Amino acid sequence: MFGNDESDDDDDDDDNDNVELQVTQPSSIECEASTRPAEELHLLQEEHSSKERMFLFQLPKSLPLPRRSSSVIERKGRAVGKEVKEGFNLQQLPQGYLGKMLVYKSGKIKMKLGDVTFDVNPGTESRMAQHVVALNTREEHCCLLGEIENQHVVVTPDVDSLLNDK
Repeated sequence: MFGNDESDDDDDDDDNDNVELQVTQPSSIECEASTRPAEELHLLQEEHSSKERMFLFQLPKSLPLPRRSSSVIERKGRAVGKEVKEGFNLQQLPQGYLGKMLVYKSGKIKMKLGDVTFDVNPGTESRMAQHVVALNTREEHCCLLGEIENQHVVVTPDVDSLLNDK
């Protein structure tokens, strides 16, 4: 059954392997189009839209936020200046309004912080109750603000948007 035809089959398999890989592996665009974060986070359902909900957002430690201008000093006809580091640390963010979350009909979610766009996707699902509290350490006071949804949210920079801006 597997006699002398094996060598011929091996040659054909090599050609077929290349074709199979091209056909079976979806592109990153196809993978992105297949996810619908708004549905997974229940943001498009009317029953959830009327009740107030809190999510735990996981942000990168360093955010590519508004660019700081660099100071350039000219000495003897040459420009000498300080190198500007891209991004901000979370502790450097101003208090108050941070940005805007955009929920599209397609189910995609984007977050706009200044001029930078971020992808928003469902993260891990927690199986235990989690709450948000405000602590006042001076007066030793604790206030329960509410319960966090079981589904966490992961925010990552939209690389395509960042590359198009530069």
